[in-house]
Amino acid sequence: ADSRKENLDELVAAVDEFCQKNDDATIDMFLEEVSLYTDIDRWDNSTDAVTLMTLHSAKGLEFPAVFISGLEEGLFPLAKSLESDQELEEERRLFYVGITRAEKRLFISYAKSRRRFGEMLSLVSRFISELPEDVIDREERYAPRPLPRFSAGFDPDDTFDTDDEYCDLQVGRWVLHPTWGEGKIIARHGVSESTEVDVLFRLGGRKKLIAKYANLQVKG
Repeated sequence: ADSRKENLDELVAAVDEFCQKNDDATIDMFLEEVSLYTDIDRWDNSTDAVTLMTLHSAKGLEFPAVFISGLEEGLFPLAKSLESDQELEEERRLFYVGITRAEKRLFISYAKSRRRFGEMLSLVSRFISELPEDVIDREERYAPRPLPRFSAGFDPDDTFDTDDEYCDLQVGRWVLHPTWGEGKIIARHGVSESTEVDVLFRLGGRKKLIAKYANLQVKG
């Protein structure tokens, strides 16, 4: 019983210390910090190997070369942070932590298209555009895409109904909205007047819109 009480006292002290260091501390943040600390505590920086870690756990560390992947809207910054200036700024601060871990070389990557939960996410993170252009050396690579498979009796030419006035609103298309500006369609449901689209906007984040009332303009 005494040992359990000591463990609880130690936990309370750790939580109190964490709250003093973080004004907007939450339980999730504390649990993440604790789990990451455990991982770093076991890390041997003398090992000749690639080290995988989260940006949170990289705080205070430095490496000759750093690779940060997934620089796409909805991933980094996270989709939920796009609706809050405070959360978006926290994501930006975390990105700064990541890029300043590099002593000599920094590699940042993003996917032009990514399949997540059956949807395509491929908006380049706004954080990349905030970097000084004169320090960036860009390189693009394309992976071959497998040919689509069609079941017997299915005609690929029948995929879209040409009589549908919203047939141009397809996944992957860029559109303009009078309020949220530029965005990319990441999901589509229904046909004709019942068409609904999920659009990931650079400014407004992810929105589900009824095509009939959305007043979307297809780019290009």
